[in-house]
Amino acid sequence: MDREEFTAWSWAVGLTRPDAAVELKDHGFASDALDTLINGKPARSLLRTGHDVQQVIAGLYRAAARRRTSP
Repeated sequence: MDREEFTAWSWAVGLTRPDAAVELKDHGFASDALDTLINGKPARSLLRTGHDVQQVIAGLYRAAARRRTSP
């Protein structure tokens, strides 16, 4: 991860959640995916308030599936 990517992820998930950044990246998500709404809240907000990263990842996959099946 280069400095620019580190900065983007740090801003997205907060400096206290490097584990979340690694897991999200391993699942193929970019930091801008954290603007996605999950139950009406941005994914980044959920992570910053301590939500489990696996639940956020599942929410991102559900949101992506809805986008693919929407007309």
